[in-house]
Amino acid sequence: MTSKSGKGEGPSSSSSSSTASATNESVTLELEAVAKPGATNDSFRSKDKKHLVVLVHGLFGSDKHFKYVVEAMEANFSSESICVYVSRANKRAKTLDGIQDCGERLIEEVNAFLQTQQSFRTISIVGHSLGGLIARYAIGQTYDPEKKTIFGLEPLHYIAICTPHFGCNDTYMSDIRKEDSVTPCLRWAGQIPCLGKIPAFLFYVFESFFVCLVLRRTGDQLFLRDKDPIILQMGSYSQQDTTGGGDEKGDTEKVAPYLDALASFKERTCYGNIRGDHVVAWENATIRRKCDLPKISSKEVPYGVVNEEVSPACPPEGPSEELVPIHHSPSRATCPKVEVMISNLEALGWRRVDVKTKILIHKGAPWAHDNIISKKDIHDNFKTVALHSSSLLINTVKRYETDNVV
Repeated sequence: MTSKSGKGEGPSSSSSSSTASATNESVTLELEAVAKPGATNDSFRSKDKKHLVVLVHGLFGSDKHFKYVVEAMEANFSSESICVYVSRANKRAKTLDGIQDCGERLIEEVNAFLQTQQSFRTISIVGHSLGGLIARYAIGQTYDPEKKTIFGLEPLHYIAICTPHFGCNDTYMSDIRKEDSVTPCLRWAGQIPCLGKIPAFLFYVFESFFVCLVLRRTGDQLFLRDKDPIILQMGSYSQQDTTGGGDEKGDTEKVAPYLDALASFKERTCYGNIRGDHVVAWENATIRRKCDLPKISSKEVPYGVVNEEVSPACPPEGPSEELVPIHHSPSRATCPKVEVMISNLEALGWRRVDVKTKILIHKGAPWAHDNIISKKDIHDNFKTVALHSSSLLINTVKRYETDNVV
């Protein structure tokens, strides 16, 4: 395994700040005009942008949470034929309706937008937290196995930022220090001496009630409590049917080929926080087992992107990478359900990006899970992932345009 280390880079030059500010202001106005399905904008249409990037927010989120991400991305996309579209279909409490309902709304929204814009040829999707799962659902539902298209466009890059790929059910665990955690905040209290066992036990007893009352249908799905767990469907070939003959029980309803749809993207990238994310564990966000996590000292490394690894698809597919690929792990996860999803997902090939995100409690930014997408513009480190992911998207587009006359 060869890894790439370095500091995260945000907008740093004070001499260019005024220019960047003016650019960002115009970008924001343009996005406000085109981010709504059916919206029109002559200047936008005249550019004939060919590459669509869709951003999908997470639980209790809204399009406003991507404001600074969009500004950073658009500034990086200034010379590219790339359009950034921020989903607005699942704001706030709507995200509690479940992955399927949120996914269907996203599909309807993107289809409506594409009807007004006929110039797009490719699509890339960026999802934060739950948004990564909603995006995977929409990807599977709109995938055309014959044409290898999604939303009728050629899929380029899927990016997941702190997405709980394996859900949030940690009830199988007995030792968070050794086993594969998926939701740290539900188990870390148990490690507090003496009193720690009390809140851990209470949550274990009332977990079902809490999930149902507060997180509703989405909570049931994240904790794998739904009848036919949608998260397992999206991560297991055994629950999918790509032949059109129905599911394993003989039902006529076809199960979407979620993994095949995800595999159709030329590249896949996942970001995870190496510390401070009490919502989605580092190994969950980066599709790893705990024993496969790189040995990184969170105290010693600088803020920003601290490690970057590329694992090839199995069998290898897609463009060659600059980084030396890592080998698939021969180890197994401590939970059989998680192991199935890890094995299937990692076989697709991923770029895993490990990030150390700054936490500023005194400035109202105490959560690394939110800070990684710069919900508040109070520190350049919060823009690290926006700049890094947009650079990856640009490189993907350039490779596509090199291989295809656009």
